[in-house]
Amino acid sequence: MIRAAALAVALLSAGAFPSVHAEISDVKDVHAAFAAQRYDEIEALYDKVLRERRRAADGRFQSEVFLGNLPWYSDDDPASESYWPKVDAATAAWLAHSPGSPLAAMVRAHVLARRGNRLSAIGRWKEVDALVAEARRLLAGAREQGKRDANWHAVRLRVLGVEGVPREDVLDAIHAAAAVDPYPLRPWQFAALALSPDGRSTGDLPWLMRLAVERTRTTEGTTMYARVLASAYWHFPHLAAHPFGHDALDWNVAHRSFTELKQRYPEGYEPNLHGALACLAGDRAVTAAALAQAGAYAREDVWKIWGGDKHLARCRAWSTGEAQGPRA
Repeated sequence: MIRAAALAVALLSAGAFPSVHAEISDVKDVHAAFAAQRYDEIEALYDKVLRERRRAADGRFQSEVFLGNLPWYSDDDPASESYWPKVDAATAAWLAHSPGSPLAAMVRAHVLARRGNRLSAIGRWKEVDALVAEARRLLAGAREQGKRDANWHAVRLRVLGVEGVPREDVLDAIHAAAAVDPYPLRPWQFAALALSPDGRSTGDLPWLMRLAVERTRTTEGTTMYARVLASAYWHFPHLAAHPFGHDALDWNVAHRSFTELKQRYPEGYEPNLHGALACLAGDRAVTAAALAQAGAYAREDVWKIWGGDKHLARCRAWSTGEAQGPRA
């Protein structure tokens, strides 16, 4: 990824684009194609993956993976001064080439929202307002075609969250997105961020997880409970203080969801998150099994969010019978 990003920057800087190339046919190729300004091919491939509705092994639709592979460069911090000029210029160039492209509008609106979100944290409100205003104009211009695309709704939710609109507007947007297509993860993730931009409202994420299951249960079982949780739990650090109970997580539902997710989309299963929660719920067997699956890839950052610096070590010792409990 780093090498690909460096190549993209070098190509943009030098203007040295290959004159002969193979047509892109896989979502993993879109980053290089974007750097080479092959916009028509990018748009054609996006239309194709939207129609086909194929999924990656982790459960995401190829159209979601596609968008994740597009415009990022050497620095993935939207507040960084080394990041923004490149992304700003690249997405503006795409819009200039394809002014009627809903995809170009969505991609630029998303990077504007990301930049605005980071700048809001440091109080650069005048810039945030300008970024949000442009993002809204772009989405409005792409509405007729975009409103049938779950990713358009996802970006709309991301922009609403940065803008800080009334909660009722966010709820309306969530229900509109779910009515169009409740199965992609991306709208649910951005809905979580929009519902609670500061992450303080701990009941928002569990409510959203339950709604996602309600709208997808027929074909997805309870897997969306774990998938939505995994996509946004890091945004709600206060949830860790009281993770289970009224207006919080339901351990039985969570465990069932992680189990179904592991069976249905094994690459989307996150044993560290499952294990960290199992330990807090006092489920020794599940904690041990999750740690065994994580093996050498146990992520301390995940465990730390749920129980502090020593959560992983305590839970590992407890699950093997060497300690009395996860919070001992």
